[in-house]
Amino acid sequence: MAALGTRAHLVCQGLEDLGFRDNSFDVIYCRGVLMHIPAWEEALGHLCRVLKPNGMLVILELNHTSIETCIVRAVRQLRAGQSRMVETVSGLEFWSDEHGKPFVARIANVASLLDQLRNCGVQKVGRFATEFWDINRFPSGFLRNLAIRFNQLWFLLHLPSFPSMGNAIIGQKKNP
Repeated sequence: MAALGTRAHLVCQGLEDLGFRDNSFDVIYCRGVLMHIPAWEEALGHLCRVLKPNGMLVILELNHTSIETCIVRAVRQLRAGQSRMVETVSGLEFWSDEHGKPFVARIANVASLLDQLRNCGVQKVGRFATEFWDINRFPSGFLRNLAIRFNQLWFLLHLPSFPSMGNAIIGQKKNP
């Protein structure tokens, strides 16, 4: 960061109400953030608004068509979790309370996310798997290492994103 000098500035703001001017950024990287924002469509709209024409938007989110999500659904049928599971058009949402405030973790409906991007004038230029298994679900040791190796192989072989838990979407904002 020191090498960037005055060219980099860190700002902390809620995505639901970004204070930046329209068309401010060439590239926006959003990893695992939208999944925790109840009004994610509004937040995504602001990200698209501040993206310059021809700018690139990279979004990494969980995928509701993944094999892991199918397993989560099946387990939740057999055993109640600590959170409340709600299926929405946006994906599978898990609601709980954190220090008296509502908290959401969403496994995104990627098709809904892509529709919202198109509505904001951002065209998908790529989608790929970032991880087949969410390694945070595995305890440290042999099983986690096995999941990491499986993820590496999946990524190395460029296998499809639809059965993978982690998905990256790369979008480009159209010229007006």
